[in-house]
Amino acid sequence: MRGAQPLFEQRGRRCDFPGISHVQGRFPPNVDDGKLPQMAARPSQPPTTDPWLSSDVAVHGRHPPLSAARRFWPELLGISLFVSLAGVGLALSGKGGIVVTVSARDGTPVKSISAFVDGTQVACDRSPCTITEQRSGVHLVKVLAKGFVTPSQLPIDVRPRANVPVNFSVDSVPCGLRVSGAPPGVKLYLDGKKIGELPQELHDLTRGSHTVRVAGDEAYEPVERRVELDPDKTVELEVRLRVLNGLLTVLPGRIPATRVTLVSGAEQRVLQLPSGVLEIPTERSWTLHATKPGYEEYVQPIRFDDGQRRKTYTVDLGPSIRERRTSWDLERPRTLDGAQIQVTVARYAPSVKRACWQSAFDTRGADAPTTARVTVALTISPNGSVPNAVVVGGDPKGYQGLARCISNRTRAWQFPPSDENTFVNVQFVFAAQ
Repeated sequence: MRGAQPLFEQRGRRCDFPGISHVQGRFPPNVDDGKLPQMAARPSQPPTTDPWLSSDVAVHGRHPPLSAARRFWPELLGISLFVSLAGVGLALSGKGGIVVTVSARDGTPVKSISAFVDGTQVACDRSPCTITEQRSGVHLVKVLAKGFVTPSQLPIDVRPRANVPVNFSVDSVPCGLRVSGAPPGVKLYLDGKKIGELPQELHDLTRGSHTVRVAGDEAYEPVERRVELDPDKTVELEVRLRVLNGLLTVLPGRIPATRVTLVSGAEQRVLQLPSGVLEIPTERSWTLHATKPGYEEYVQPIRFDDGQRRKTYTVDLGPSIRERRTSWDLERPRTLDGAQIQVTVARYAPSVKRACWQSAFDTRGADAPTTARVTVALTISPNGSVPNAVVVGGDPKGYQGLARCISNRTRAWQFPPSDENTFVNVQFVFAAQ
């Protein structure tokens, strides 16, 4: 080394040395032919083995400038860590939704519900519904539906910015049905399935509409009705089948009649008493007539009560005309007055309500009101019987069969005797208890 002369006076010349690539520096003037001058070693700076240091370090013992990525790697690492933590925090603080669907075991949708999340009721009253703004994580979801058994609550894992579905399948609360009726031996069918002979009491039925059918042999007309069953309630139904072919027996009274006939329109059957058992088709009206000189004609309409195929009548002519005139002229009013009619109606009306209204109310239509008003026009014969009873206007809305039941019941009433036919309108007002 030359004392005052600096190293590498030449600038900008690029040289290639073994183990050194692309080094720029100052070269002494006596360097030629690519030969390096002899340079004294610097004991104070031992050779480095750091692979990150460039050849400039080996030559001059100084660090070259570092790249931007290596120079700022601590700052970049901090920024990456901050962004990662921010993303995790955003995910943890995000909210999602729960889509609740409720259906019966048979797949029928259950629309009216109440929903709870973690024990708190939320705005969800129809299925399906979406419960929004729920924190991410596991929540307990519970639903209630009227008429259905409450299912177990379900854990739902809510994810940020997502709607998680949850489906509930619920069982109906059991309903009951009790069916009785006449005649004995008739069979019950429910929704087309044979159940057995009446009476029957059924439990664990599903809520809603069911078809009840009661049928006997060919002598009776089958009855089919729709009933609505509600949870935790037992519907009671009494069914009496209408007689299609009745069995009539006519017996003689204390005073035998001279002539007894069974009349239907133009057809007349002369009977010898006792008559034995006569089969009578009920789609036609029949009347029993009996006469005897000195006595008023005996006239009796033939009626078969629902569920009762057999009927027996006794021809009782009663007192003679002379005896009647002697006793009735003083005792019997010439016409029925209002008080007599009211007393008779009050005596029979409760049985009509029990037999007709309760059964019709239990099997009423879906659109039927809870009250019904029925007016029946009665024809009262002189002997106090009711040969004709017609319901004005027919069945009230939604109460099928009510008019026919009331007509049959009122024809069995017995009023005090009078001298002439009496016509009266009787009004029934029914209401749910």
